[in-house]
Amino acid sequence: MPRTSRTPIDPQEQELITFDFAPGLSSGVIVNRVVAVSCAVVSGTDPNPQSRVLGPPSIVASPTTGAAKVAVEQLVGNMLAGVLYQLQAVVSCSDNQQLSLRWNLPCSQPPGT
Repeated sequence: MPRTSRTPIDPQEQELITFDFAPGLSSGVIVNRVVAVSCAVVSGTDPNPQSRVLGPPSIVASPTTGAAKVAVEQLVGNMLAGVLYQLQAVVSCSDNQQLSLRWNLPCSQPPGT
C-alpha cells in the first residue's frame, strides 16, 4: 500500500511514496509526465541521498479523490537512520503547468534493534 503519511521509515524498508497532485488541479487536468523525483538531506548525513530513489516513478490515480493520472508513486528505501530526507516530485500537466510537491521523511531505527 502506498505511503501517504509522514511517519518514519526504517532503514531496512522499501516503500511506495505517493505525491498527490489532485487537490491543486482543475477538473479534467492530468499529469502528463514526471519531470523528476529527487531526494535530498534536510538534516543528518547521507553521502548519496538520490540513491534512496529506487526505480522509475509511476503516474497513478489520486488516493484522496480517485481521479486518474493525478498522482505519482515512487519506491524509496534503504535510507540511513538519523537522517531527515526531503522528497520532491516535479510533474508536467495537461494544462501546461509544471508543479512540484515535497515532503519530509525521517528515517529512524526501530526500538530494540
